[in-house]
Amino acid sequence: MMGPGGTALLRIGEIPYANCLPIFHGLREIAPGRYTYVPGEPVRLNALLHRGEIDAGPCSSLEYGLHAADYLLVPGHSIAAEGEVLSVVLVSRLPLAALQGRTVALSPRSATSNALARIILERFHGLQCRYAVGEADGAAARVVIGDRALRTALRPGPGERVYDLGRLWRDATGLPAVFALWMVRRDPAAARPAEVAALVRDLGSAREYALARLERLAEGAAARVGVTPAELLAYWRKISFDLDRAKERGLARYFAECRELGLLRDLPEPAFARPGCRAAVRRREEDGS
Repeated sequence: MMGPGGTALLRIGEIPYANCLPIFHGLREIAPGRYTYVPGEPVRLNALLHRGEIDAGPCSSLEYGLHAADYLLVPGHSIAAEGEVLSVVLVSRLPLAALQGRTVALSPRSATSNALARIILERFHGLQCRYAVGEADGAAARVVIGDRALRTALRPGPGERVYDLGRLWRDATGLPAVFALWMVRRDPAAARPAEVAALVRDLGSAREYALARLERLAEGAAARVGVTPAELLAYWRKISFDLDRAKERGLARYFAECRELGLLRDLPEPAFARPGCRAAVRRREEDGS
């Protein structure tokens, strides 16, 4: 699609889960017709962003760690949780300690959550497990994300133990868990700085718009998600859509743990897209942490 000036609209990846619904609702309301939206689950959006088939989107934190040289972060925005999140869980037939030597099925839809599960099992609980992606015969536990995870966490099946990965991360580190980051590819940021600056501003306005209307949004969206309006509202209030200093520290710890597991070679230094600036701005911790 083309914008008013004859240039292509920025292509924004959109995760079709309840955790992204408020921001995308707000974005469509405050900036109608300004963006092209490309739907996809997290792993697909990671691939599209890496190949340059979308320009921006809320993509897996691990994707930034793997390809930070290709991206800029939208300052102040993420999908995170201070503790329990409900939509990133490990569903197990056994107590956590009994997963030693067992097969854990990783999600084919997620990158950040799979790595987070491994960090919790291996680094924090000292468990050595076998891993398979997708539905694995005989798996003792499985990583589940998104709306399916939310429904499972609220109403587990018979014999299911649900371990909330956001809560387990917080218990072990004292830090928030950052599941996704709003990223922009560096090439459109350099070639179309005014449009990227507008996206940065629009995301802030979209968040304010949505957070002021969560109850109304929950009434309209709950049936589609498969939960009650009260459950959806309570869920949204567990999610943090910002990226403050504490979350940056949580993100840095996550990257460090991923490197210890061999999932990352280097520790990325966050680089941010700033309205009115072509260059990336690297944030320095003023408090020395």
